[in-house]
Amino acid sequence: MPANIFEKSCNNASNQLHTHFANESFSLYFSHTIRTFAQSLTGIFLPLYIFGLANKPELYVNEFTNNLAWVFIYYIFRSISVLLFITPATNVIFGKINFKASIFISNIAVSLSLIFILFADKYFWLILPTAIAASFDIMFYWIPFHLFFIRKSQSPNGHFGKQFGIRLFLTKIASALGPMIGGVLIISLGFSPLFLLSILLMLSSILPLIFSMEDHRHGKHNAYLIFKKYICEKSLFGVSTAFSVIAFEDVVYSIIWPLLLLSLTDSFAEIGLITTVSISVSALFAIYIGKRIDIHGSRFIHKIGITFNSIFYFIRFITNQTSLAFILDIGDKINGSLYGVPFNAKTYDIAKNNHYDSDFMIYRVIIMHLTIACGLFIMLIFLPVIDNYKILFIVLGIITPLTYLIHIKKK
Repeated sequence: MPANIFEKSCNNASNQLHTHFANESFSLYFSHTIRTFAQSLTGIFLPLYIFGLANKPELYVNEFTNNLAWVFIYYIFRSISVLLFITPATNVIFGKINFKASIFISNIAVSLSLIFILFADKYFWLILPTAIAASFDIMFYWIPFHLFFIRKSQSPNGHFGKQFGIRLFLTKIASALGPMIGGVLIISLGFSPLFLLSILLMLSSILPLIFSMEDHRHGKHNAYLIFKKYICEKSLFGVSTAFSVIAFEDVVYSIIWPLLLLSLTDSFAEIGLITTVSISVSALFAIYIGKRIDIHGSRFIHKIGITFNSIFYFIRFITNQTSLAFILDIGDKINGSLYGVPFNAKTYDIAKNNHYDSDFMIYRVIIMHLTIACGLFIMLIFLPVIDNYKILFIVLGIITPLTYLIHIKKK
């Protein structure tokens, strides 16, 4: 075969393959967008809902401390469930089913968690099966999702900044209306219709993937051995630390920031409006930041994001007015692109350069949820001596710079 014909044939095959992957990525983005909107309806309100549930067992005399403690316990139990079930779950994902089936299982699990929490106002003990069902979302959705993203959605130059920026842009757009709609539904109809709407959307998000996704079974994984292998690698010390810090930061922030907003506004609708506006304003920055990362690398942009992230946490500690909280939330969501995009793009680059990307992403989940479980348990112990829960913002502001360690490879 003449060289030019061979080259043309290869180019045609490459273009067809690229088009196929592009269609798959579009379907994944579309499904993920619907799913994100479904979860954004309840996301910021879930800690507040658990905080306000009646008939809690009394762990602490102070009512506020007791309510906060049970929110921590919910997230502790969710992370412990991840750690207990991750080996059999990943063996099912990679050894027996494909990505579409895994998403379906995850969506059913999330829907069950919403059904359980719906009845937790009468039967408080249902928050425990709620946490278990929510853990299946992490294992059956996010691990395969990240792997698909790594293997099929990188840019032509081998980086993930622009692609992650697009994904974050769509996520932000989908997330923007959710809090406002959720807040209005809570005020007008209560939590039950909100949970039911989220369930319907969650189940419908599987439809875009049914006829467009292709993914084959992989080999089985032993999560315990994977953790044992990576935790001992000196070169990954900085990466492991960064994963631990960002996981702990994310879960604590998702609990105490809504509490602060509720204390300032005393309105679910206002909380939803603040969140909707701030996410909408920040959405357009995501793609731009992603492109800058692919051109200039993630380190410099991440440094800027880390600096502002810490400053915002310190300001939250002194925030006592709704107007300041509103401005702060807008600034924080804009900075989220500077902080989150380079961190996740670097994560994907590391996983891609590792010969066992699935092992690496499983390790990432383990180290993050081990940190959440241990970190929140330690906080449970110290809760009674914390006079002002906003001191936790100071703690987060201090540890945020440690996320930069993801760029430091120890030899």
